[in-house]
Amino acid sequence: MTHRGCLLLMLLAAVTSSSVAEEATTPEPATPAVLFTPGNLLKMPLDDVYDVVWTTTLLDVSQVVINVTDESVITVLVESEVIGIFDGTNVTYSGTFNVSADFIGVSTITVQLLDAQDKVLGTGELEASVILRYQKLVSIFSTSLGVLVALVNVTIGSTINLELVKNIIKRPVGPIVGLFCQYVCMPLVAFGLSQTVFAGTPVFQLAVFLTGCCPGGGQSNMWTHLLGGNLDMSIVMTFVSTIMAFVALPAWVLLLGPVIVRGATFSIPFGDIAMLLVTLIGPCFIGLLIQRFLPRISEYVKMGLTPFSIFVLLYTIAFGCASYRYIFSVMNTKIILGSLALPFIGYFLGLILGLVFRQPRKDAVAISIETGIQNNTIAIFMLNVTLVAPLSTLGIVIPATVFLFTPIPLVIVGFGRLGYRYYKSRKSGKVDMAMDNVEAEQNGKPDTIVATMSSRSSVAAPGSQVEAPHKNGIDNPAADLSDNPT
Repeated sequence: MTHRGCLLLMLLAAVTSSSVAEEATTPEPATPAVLFTPGNLLKMPLDDVYDVVWTTTLLDVSQVVINVTDESVITVLVESEVIGIFDGTNVTYSGTFNVSADFIGVSTITVQLLDAQDKVLGTGELEASVILRYQKLVSIFSTSLGVLVALVNVTIGSTINLELVKNIIKRPVGPIVGLFCQYVCMPLVAFGLSQTVFAGTPVFQLAVFLTGCCPGGGQSNMWTHLLGGNLDMSIVMTFVSTIMAFVALPAWVLLLGPVIVRGATFSIPFGDIAMLLVTLIGPCFIGLLIQRFLPRISEYVKMGLTPFSIFVLLYTIAFGCASYRYIFSVMNTKIILGSLALPFIGYFLGLILGLVFRQPRKDAVAISIETGIQNNTIAIFMLNVTLVAPLSTLGIVIPATVFLFTPIPLVIVGFGRLGYRYYKSRKSGKVDMAMDNVEAEQNGKPDTIVATMSSRSSVAAPGSQVEAPHKNGIDNPAADLSDNPT
């Protein structure tokens, strides 16, 4: 054998012996002091009860102490006595306890084994989390609401004035102001709320920020119609806002998202954003076709827009509260304040900036509503992808609460508007009667008021025939008075 071959053999032997020595000196992982069956209680459905068995190989165990980090999430119901096992295995003692899933969240169960002198012999931890049981109800609500909003968009398409839409596009001051409010002001407002109202709660901080970055919601057009805004402006703004979401949403999320939750991986739902465009453009196009080729049906559709919009509003409130009923158990002052502040500030900013840029009142109303109503579905999707359950379920509390609270200022304004219109109509009627009194006094014939009121109270229905007055007798002589005395 050559000298080089001998060196190779010696080197190989040295490497082999060193690796064997390392394997011999590497300690084996220690056996946990307490083992659990099942090994974890992750994603327990709400209100379920689970049986847990613990075992140990320790000696002289006489008592067990069980603690829970968050008793609002899970509760230990029943604990068994320590049972000694003498079956020839390594297991020396065991016991059981029951765990109740009380509320969505994360908690840890700690089991301590003690001897007769209360000395801790060993400790074991069991991770637990609770998720919603009725996830399907939320999916049904989201799907049904999407269908109803699409039908509303069909009726809106039947009322669109294409000439006005062209004028808005030629002079797009309103849409530009709306985009500034939507994608500059609202993300900054949401980030400010995350750092002030929700400080110290990263899940809620991320949730309110993602909600504020979303484009305008599908119900903004409906509310614009109900509150007397420019519906054509609202349609154009919703379309442009959704297009801009492909760029603005990822930009803000990637810029400030890591500041809130370090190391998080964000997923932008481009597919959902594209679907928003489809559910907006498709139904509106169908409405335009109805308006163009079926004008009679279009008139009936226009008449049904307001009552159908009110129905969708009531459906949203009722079914939304039922679907997200768990949020009422989580609600506290911070959640209520933040969820009300986000849309309210959006309405205020949109209205003020619209008036500052000298937009007509109806256009300013459309800008205000488009800014304040966010598409919370996108925020919910991003939270589900970014966070694991039940943290995602807790995060969804914010966009769900914003969704339920968003109509509150609009409902107040709507009732105020109805009250004002009623007051104005009553006042207008009184003014007309006063004018009639003045005219009658000037003519020296106060009885003319009676005839005027009588003629106003008897309005002929369209298509009906009105009887001519009888010449052979007058029931009310004041009704036949003329200005020329005979």
